[in-house]
Amino acid sequence: MSNQKRFSTRTTCAATPLPNVNRKRILGPEHLAPSSPGFVVAGVLNAGFLCFAEKHLLVARVDEVVDSAIVKASKNKYAADDAVPFFDYETSKLSPVPVNCPPRYDPDHDYMVVSPKFEAVAARRLYFSYISHLRLVEIDLDYRYCSDRVILSPSYKHDCYGCEDARAVFVDSTIAIVYNALGICGSTIHRAQLAEDLSVTSREMILAPDQKHGCMFPRRIGGQLLMATRPLVRTYISAAGIWFYSSYDGLRWKVLGSVVLPRLDSTWDNVRVGPGAPPICTDKGWLLFYYGVDSEKSYHIGAVLLDLENPTQILLRTPLPLFSPEYDWELNGRRADTVFPSGAHFDGKDRVLLYYGAADTCVGVATFSLLELLGNMTAA
Repeated sequence: MSNQKRFSTRTTCAATPLPNVNRKRILGPEHLAPSSPGFVVAGVLNAGFLCFAEKHLLVARVDEVVDSAIVKASKNKYAADDAVPFFDYETSKLSPVPVNCPPRYDPDHDYMVVSPKFEAVAARRLYFSYISHLRLVEIDLDYRYCSDRVILSPSYKHDCYGCEDARAVFVDSTIAIVYNALGICGSTIHRAQLAEDLSVTSREMILAPDQKHGCMFPRRIGGQLLMATRPLVRTYISAAGIWFYSSYDGLRWKVLGSVVLPRLDSTWDNVRVGPGAPPICTDKGWLLFYYGVDSEKSYHIGAVLLDLENPTQILLRTPLPLFSPEYDWELNGRRADTVFPSGAHFDGKDRVLLYYGAADTCVGVATFSLLELLGNMTAA
């Protein structure tokens, strides 16, 4: 779990290539009930988008924490510093666990440990302050919440810390949900398939640790499926970028190589970049939205245009962010200064709807002109 900044450090709003980007907050914790008693929805974020059977659907990541009343009781009863969600994959039970933090606790390096006075969990394990699952949320044409239901939640050792950051595509006549799973071995990429009634028919791991933010192309290219991910950098060489993989069957994936990397001469995507929404097919090329992170840990949104027949070739790239955190609900939250693209819809004419997570707390939608965006991109 990274050491996230909670409050904005941005003092100015960076210039963007598109002045006509309309943004709106559409979904937050207040819209959804917790999945289990004793828990509270802390964030609704990074939602994939799916248009199916005349319905507009978000596949939203929902982060839950232990209810404050239970936290208070745990502090009193077990002399704990906090209480956190814990999914025991051996018993398939989700419950609060009282934990203690070492002095000067740093989530980048330190583990929380179970309070010695709490004997229900004997083994020493890693604990997060939250746990994530995925919900299918229907919205109307005005982006208003209609209904929701849980579709993917922790189930075994490779996703016991959460199911996160889904991207949805309709490919090979099947609805595919590609998502990040956190488990005892690290961060993996999973794929689930949905039936016509939107129930989950299968789920499996398709890339081993450590990978994040997988998204598939919505159609085969050269007979193969394509997927973009961001491998986690664990060495002293830090070049965290977007890599492409190909597959014939959707289960066994071949590395094609790195495609989009940070730009050292940039001020907004010079630390790391990662794939956002599944690419949009245009007559000019594949349009892939991505997030770029700067040295102040601010997240921005950019785009690259990729060759239609060889998507590993970049044709154009946004020299400036498409947009950056600007509104209060983007600047302040569980991860300050963050806009994170995760779902996109193109109306086939000129209008693009980009769904994104804001401050790891809520979901926003940005609308803009495709032609205007392409006109403001430059050669890579």
